[in-house]
Amino acid sequence: MKLFPVLASLAVALFVFGCGNQEGDAPSITENTSRIVEQTHQAQDSTRKASNSYQKVELRAGVMNGRGLIRSNPAGIYCGEDSGGRINRDCSENYSPGTVVTIKASPISGWALESWSGACNGTGSCRVTIPKASKSKPVVYVHAHFKPSRKFGY
Repeated sequence: MKLFPVLASLAVALFVFGCGNQEGDAPSITENTSRIVEQTHQAQDSTRKASNSYQKVELRAGVMNGRGLIRSNPAGIYCGEDSGGRINRDCSENYSPGTVVTIKASPISGWALESWSGACNGTGSCRVTIPKASKSKPVVYVHAHFKPSRKFGY
């Protein structure tokens, strides 16, 4: 970084123009430099905190059609209808970029996985590598589509 020349220039300017202290005397270069360094660190900390809010990416998964449950590994997503008829709504989780998340579909009796949509396709397990976070796309979507596994009718 080219921070030192900026700090040195500010310290000289503060000394020459005197920011004053309690007694009205010009502060020493050490006092001004110390104050500038502290303010610079505070600004860097707030910038770092703001950029950390985009480090993790939200993965949202859901059952779009039919009946079944989807789960993630690493854990975090447990969404849809289980074999007991209970509806589970833990359908999103935040993951760090580079994490490989496997999402498995478990259809309830009488249903089968037809396809995936969003970040996955096909009919097997879904594997998503979490991309680098960005302001424009902080969410990755995955949807499971189930279909009846047998013909219903007369």
